[in-house]
Amino acid sequence: MWLRNRLITSIVLLTVVFGQSMINTYGIGNRIGISDPASLGTSSAGLLPSFREGVSLINPVTWNKLSYAYISLGYKVNHSKIEIPAIENEITGVGKFQLIVPMKNTYAFGLTVTPYLDRYFLLQGPETAYIDPVFQDTLSLQKTISGYGGINSLSAAFSFPLTEHERMAVSLEYLFGSSRGVKTLRVNELDYIQKERDIYNGVLFHVYFHSQRLKFKQYDVGAYLSFSSALSPISLEQHIYHPFEDATTTYASDLGNYDSWDFPSPSLIPSPVENIFENVLSPTEYHVGFDIKRKSVSFQTEWQHWQDNSNKAEDFSVIGERIQSSDHWNIGLSKFTPQLSRSSKDIFEYRFGLSMKRFLISSSEEWINEKGISFGIGIQFGPMKNQVDFGYSLAVRNGLYFENEIIQYINVGLSIGDLWFVKRRQR
Repeated sequence: MWLRNRLITSIVLLTVVFGQSMINTYGIGNRIGISDPASLGTSSAGLLPSFREGVSLINPVTWNKLSYAYISLGYKVNHSKIEIPAIENEITGVGKFQLIVPMKNTYAFGLTVTPYLDRYFLLQGPETAYIDPVFQDTLSLQKTISGYGGINSLSAAFSFPLTEHERMAVSLEYLFGSSRGVKTLRVNELDYIQKERDIYNGVLFHVYFHSQRLKFKQYDVGAYLSFSSALSPISLEQHIYHPFEDATTTYASDLGNYDSWDFPSPSLIPSPVENIFENVLSPTEYHVGFDIKRKSVSFQTEWQHWQDNSNKAEDFSVIGERIQSSDHWNIGLSKFTPQLSRSSKDIFEYRFGLSMKRFLISSSEEWINEKGISFGIGIQFGPMKNQVDFGYSLAVRNGLYFENEIIQYINVGLSIGDLWFVKRRQR
């Protein structure tokens, strides 16, 4: 009991001076925005067409315009850097896996697996001296709090026509995953560690709408809308493990597995304390965008608003804060490959975008602001119009514990096409 109380008290009292991916410490983690390299190239949140003329891989209402079924894979790199204090971090991993099947240019169905929320962070306090009031010993104390893991998304979407000029799509998104948190108190070069594991589950519902009825002079104007809400808000199953003394300091290498030299020994460790919390995160999202197109050039603008209708996420944040809402604005410009061209020069698609984001912090009512610029390129190849896409974004974030955080996003994608639901001629 003394060990647990000392660990918890020290974690609360020591001041954090080192941060890694600080935005991931808000609530149960940072919501991952753009997972598609084509959308990243125009700074889009995914509502507007960027993959092909009239097609967004994120927005299912546009999938019927694909000529082939596609399997799409993505890989992402997120890099952040702060000059003072000198902190540099990088996270890499799979961006998405996607299967899209259009049906006779009228209907479309798709499955998508992608990361939804990221909880990688590292906070470390300064080394301080503590004088034991009983024995008058001077102890050197230092705390570290870290987390890793997050939430993934598995979604199924279906697109269908409403009228000659309007279409609609619906999507169900199942959220699942887990994260692990570690609290370490170093006392005179000896580590006392407490771990926890959080398991997440939830279901979101999305509705998409598209109208191609508007026209301005020689420009075609496409209007896009989407709305999403929680059918089943994210729940959390928490497992809190009892503290132990890492006598062999092997924790960093074996991720906290006990060994026979630690105290107490594995046979004496009681079962973890388990709790289930409902309605930890209940997101709602509104999305509006316009695509103004002439020939193969498209100018785009969109706005996205996200908010958490629950106030419980801050209870699971190591800093006692959560992101209450966020807004995303962007303008983008795309030059698409002409659909009927057979020239070897017409295999490239070019993208450019500017964006502004802001995040509202719950308790302080302060904003985190982010401004970015992006560009991208797509290269088609093969008779099935396979495509390689590259997207890059450079942004500056202010309003956290550190000013002028420089963030770089890099996404690379490969989309392979094939004919489905077509009766093949027998040989």
